[in-house]
Amino acid sequence: MEIDYFLVLDLEATCGPGIYENVEIIQFSVVVLNLKNNLIENKFDSYIKPIIHPKLTRFCYKLTKITQKQVDNSQIFKEVLIKFEKWMIENEFIKKDGTKIKKFHFLTFGPDDFRKFLLTQLKISQIKSIPSYFNYFFDFQKYFKSKNKRKYRIGLSNLLTDYGLDFIGQAHNSLYDCINTARIFQKLSNEIPFKITENDLDSIFNEIEKDVIVISNLPFSLTETELKEEISKFVGVENVLLCQRDGKPTGNGYVHLKNSSDTQKIIKLLNQTRFFGRIIRVEMAKKNSKSKKTKNPKSKKSQNQNQNGSEKKKSKTGIHVSNLSFEMKDEEFKKIFEKFQVKEARIARNKNGKSKGFGFVEFETEEDQKEALKLNGTEFFNRKIGIRISFEESEEENNKTEIVSNQNQNQNQNQNQNQNENQNQIQNQNQNQNENENENENENENEDENEDENSNSKSNSNSTSRFNPKSNSDSNSNSTSRFNPKSNSRFNPKSNSRFNPKSNSRFNPKSNSRFNPKSNSDSNSNPTSRFNPKSNSNSISNSRFNPKLNSNSNSTSRFNPKSNSDSNSNSRFNPKSNSRFNPKSRFNPKSNSNSNSTSRFNPKSNSNSNSTSRFNPKSN
Repeated sequence: MEIDYFLVLDLEATCGPGIYENVEIIQFSVVVLNLKNNLIENKFDSYIKPIIHPKLTRFCYKLTKITQKQVDNSQIFKEVLIKFEKWMIENEFIKKDGTKIKKFHFLTFGPDDFRKFLLTQLKISQIKSIPSYFNYFFDFQKYFKSKNKRKYRIGLSNLLTDYGLDFIGQAHNSLYDCINTARIFQKLSNEIPFKITENDLDSIFNEIEKDVIVISNLPFSLTETELKEEISKFVGVENVLLCQRDGKPTGNGYVHLKNSSDTQKIIKLLNQTRFFGRIIRVEMAKKNSKSKKTKNPKSKKSQNQNQNGSEKKKSKTGIHVSNLSFEMKDEEFKKIFEKFQVKEARIARNKNGKSKGFGFVEFETEEDQKEALKLNGTEFFNRKIGIRISFEESEEENNKTEIVSNQNQNQNQNQNQNQNENQNQIQNQNQNQNENENENENENENEDENEDENSNSKSNSNSTSRFNPKSNSDSNSNSTSRFNPKSNSRFNPKSNSRFNPKSNSRFNPKSNSRFNPKSNSDSNSNPTSRFNPKSNSNSISNSRFNPKLNSNSNSTSRFNPKSNSDSNSNSRFNPKSNSRFNPKSRFNPKSNSNSNSTSRFNPKSNSNSNSTSRFNPKSN
């Protein structure tokens, strides 16, 4: 196809964290390249005011150097497109009906200007028919990729460097991008056997996201540069965007690949793998749903369809207002449209009563609706609101909402009834438990009384016996026993001894000596023997650890459990002695001692002594 002119087109759009799907054009530039003389003859350049994202991000400003003031003082896209068509008519490229006069096509450096930015903006601006002059364009970047047999697309600045050209002006300014693209074409015009192909914009739109992947569960500390470097190790990356919400990272990011054929490759390679210390999820970016739904009848219904699949009707008197301040009240919202006859005005709110950032207004007449639409882009509460025509709700949807509300009320009532029943059950259970506890207490008291009556205690003494449960002591000692469930003693239920179940000695289970377990001493000497297990001495000794000592001496024996001493000794830990720690006195449970000892922990003591026994479980 022979042509005389190239209209080199470049677009800049909103960008930054959280802005990817609904990108809006903020600069529209075209330069005219005459192929006959290879000169740039004319240009068109205009900034555009965005609606959905009226405030430019810091990232967008750093990239394009387009200021907030420049877009605020500009027109919206519809008006700029009309101005561009007038410019084309004045320069005799098209007629008023849109048909071409001169032979021209658009030239772009890459497919994004048409495939993403322009098509998305046409939908946002609710322009139903795509201008016919946009049906042909030549992808200059794709040509260099195929010519040099590159695996990835090359950037504009790198291509200028390859051909010894310097970049003129500001990078990512659409006018300067057009000029620099035209300069490369001027230098290579004689050797470019380019082909102009007709582009079905709807089919292009279906492929709009094939070269974009979404990565989830990224670390919050990760930067876009780090992510791009890591992904570039596997495939070519055009650019990277990390999502943020309220200035904080969300852990999700978009990666625009240079080649769409690498999409499945990188998904298989990285999906569910450990990346920067986290298991990431990689998938293809979701497409915009409009064209997809027209080709797939089984797909989900669009937002403009009712539940039965029929198209929603636009309201003749209602509008949808977006980008409202979350602090705005219903009364303040209604004041925005106070010069009109407002039938109803409400802000959409969640279950907690918090604003969702948008609202609906219903007017009395269609004229008021049309006039209210002119307020689109005006500022209220430091926000520029967006206004569009709302959709009518069908009767079926209204009935469904009523049914749902009734169901919710019934559910709430049932929940309240169940809660009351549960509370009553809990109260009944508590009452039953209290009754059972009282019955158990009464039974325990009766058992204690019966046990006291049936105890085998024969003791007439006022002894203080402890922990001897089975003591059958017949002693007439003045003891007061403790902790004896079947006796009148404390801590000695059946004994008059302390810590010596069968002895009257201390720490000597069978002897009156210290540490001599088998001493049979008959001597009358007063040695202080120690650690002699077989000593037969009858001496009056201070022997220790002699368990079998049969000494009749007045010794202070210890640890002799079987000592049969009849002496008036102060033995310790001798289980069978008549000393301290003899279970029948102290720790001597079987002691038959008749001595006047203070026995403790002797559970079976039969002592008749006047002892103060303790811990004898069987003490009487």
